Amino acid sequence: MSKKRRNEDRTTPAEAFIQFQIQVKRKETEEFRNEISELEAKNQKLTELRDRLREEQLALIRELNKQAKEQEKELEQGEVVNKEQLEKAQQCNLEVTHRQEEELAELCRKLEVLKLQVAERQKERQVLLQYKSVGSIKHLQQIQNLQSEIINLQNRFEKMSENMKRSLDDTLNEIDKKTSQLIDEKKQQAVERAIKQLDKSSWQEIKENDRLKRELVICHKEVSILETAVRRLEEENLEHVKQIFEHRLNDLQISRNVFLTQAAGLEQMDSSGLELTLTETAEPGSGPLPPLNSRSEARGAQQKQAVELEKDKTDPSCKPPSPPHDLTMLLYGNQNNLRELLHLGPLEKKLLSVVGQAVTLHPLPSDSEDLAMSTHTGPLHAQDWALSTRIIRNKFQ
Repeated sequence: MSKKRRNEDRTTPAEAFIQFQIQVKRKETEEFRNEISELEAKNQKLTELRDRLREEQLALIRELNKQAKEQEKELEQGEVVNKEQLEKAQQCNLEVTHRQEEELAELCRKLEVLKLQVAERQKERQVLLQYKSVGSIKHLQQIQNLQSEIINLQNRFEKMSENMKRSLDDTLNEIDKKTSQLIDEKKQQAVERAIKQLDKSSWQEIKENDRLKRELVICHKEVSILETAVRRLEEENLEHVKQIFEHRLNDLQISRNVFLTQAAGLEQMDSSGLELTLTETAEPGSGPLPPLNSRSEARGAQQKQAVELEKDKTDPSCKPPSPPHDLTMLLYGNQNNLRELLHLGPLEKKLLSVVGQAVTLHPLPSDSEDLAMSTHTGPLHAQDWALSTRIIRNKFQ
């Protein structure tokens, strides 16, 4: 609808003139129709008036005849008849008749004029009807053709304007590109001129700066590669440490149930009951059992180590965990009290056991900054337990 309104607004003068002529013709036809209707009404009125006048004339003639007859009768009946009065009466009658005849002639002339006007109006009406049936259709076709031509011209104009806009945008983009290229070339030329005017020392500094920039990019790439490699190695190392720790827990020389009960403090028996169970469960022919004090001390140390191990497992903290005791002491225990741990009462599971020497899987690093040596019974420090890049490099080199 908006396009149609725009097209209607964008009319040419020729179309406006044609539309104006059409409007004028329409107004004239309407006026002619109104005049024809008025004339027809007037004609009807005049015909009615003529008929009425004829009737009145006939009525008057009849009345006059009646009056004349009455007067004649009166004259005949009367004794004295005045000729002058008779003549006057006749003259009056003649004047009245003459006047009525003149009026009738005037009415006839007016009627003829009206008939001529009606004929002319009818001719005009026929012309207008013929125009309505034939000429208006031709004019409508001409108007439609002109409107289609106007629409085609508008479409062509829009296409031409779009093409011109596109070409203008392309030329502007080319101009911008060329200007940017020229500016870059001018800048490059200015830089080259400035470089040519520089001293050898500044020239060498510029070259050195460019070389350092390139090396810096290469170093950044290498650093990123090394960081990813170190991160991957740390993950692998942590996985290996986890596996080693799990294997050491699986390789304990006592049963898991006994270890858990001892760590949770579930085995709390008095010395007399423990001595009785130990003597009952001891095999015949075995050597004498060690004293109760040494067994209770070994069991207490083992319970403390197990409780501290479970605390380290269950305590969620953001800081890196620091093992409170030596892993060799925790995992393998004291080899001197191994015979005591094999007879712990009713909770034990009699399994095969192998007595060996507790050693570390890998030798500790000798670097004092990374890891400090501790005694075989003393605990490790938290700062020596954390992994560092230097430790990893020393391990894998």
